[in-house]
Amino acid sequence: MDRIIIGLVGELASGKDTVADHLKEKYGSETISFSKSLRDILDRLFLPQTRQNMANLGIDLRARFGQDLLAKVIAEDVKKDTNSIVVIDGIRRPDDIKYLNQIPGFILINIFADMSKRFERITQRVENTDDTKKTYKEFSYHSRFYV
Repeated sequence: MDRIIIGLVGELASGKDTVADHLKEKYGSETISFSKSLRDILDRLFLPQTRQNMANLGIDLRARFGQDLLAKVIAEDVKKDTNSIVVIDGIRRPDDIKYLNQIPGFILINIFADMSKRFERITQRVENTDDTKKTYKEFSYHSRFYV
């Protein structure tokens, strides 16, 4: 069986993790996330894992090392993974899609959910230290610019 590499795109809290969890439960897939590299670096620097810190770090790394830097990291992780189905979570930039699209077996899926459902999800989960403090107005404004 050829490998299937599923790239998930979608707005903040649109349900990408839910889809990835379902694929893991039903098919034993592995999930590789764009945010993992950023979280690892923030931890190593002893900085809090906030959305703002991850966005700033991502912007700085891409500016210094190329817009497709994190896609290259993900592609290397995919090469090392032995699962027949690999899910890539958190793709957000055209340069990332362009690079990942070169991986054999790569397909891209857009996940969508309405704004109120997304706000409910983000404030109930504890993925980042600043998520539970957001107002609906802040969320609707900042989710348009999330990197």
